[in-house]
Amino acid sequence: VQPDDSVTFTVSARTPANTWVGLGVSNEPLERRPSSDIVLGAADGTNSFIHDRFASTFSEPPIDPSQDIKCASAERVDGVTIISFNRPRNSGDDLDISLDGCRFFLFAYGGIANFTAMPPIAEYHGFARRLASSDRTCLPTFIECSAAQGLSTAEAVGIAIALSAVVSF
Repeated sequence: VQPDDSVTFTVSARTPANTWVGLGVSNEPLERRPSSDIVLGAADGTNSFIHDRFASTFSEPPIDPSQDIKCASAERVDGVTIISFNRPRNSGDDLDISLDGCRFFLFAYGGIANFTAMPPIAEYHGFARRLASSDRTCLPTFIECSAAQGLSTAEAVGIAIALSAVVSF
């Protein structure tokens, strides 16, 4: 959680080459996922992409016309695909799910990433390559993070950057 109340996420997975990694936010559990805000990225050592997307079905989520992620990167290091991005808690975009309140977090990986298509294609990952939080997860605000610890703003910034709301399942 950052001072501007945005959230930085970093997600990584050991994946075969030319596959993607994604993190999603939903108001519903995975088995009922009618609508999920997803960030999906891939890297092969030469090419990379990372996109803000929105899924309304169990298929490749289309790219959100409003790319509300910042400081986004996708890289591949020693067989691990790593995506990192920052997004506002509430972007105002109808295709972004607000991070205010408690949400389900989804993680998927392993679908083929086609870097030559424009825009790049992220094929379906399959049933076995997905995880989801079984309970809603609440992200604290920056003010809550600093107030809870009785820290100065500078100390809270350091902790927020270190923690940076990394989601792991």
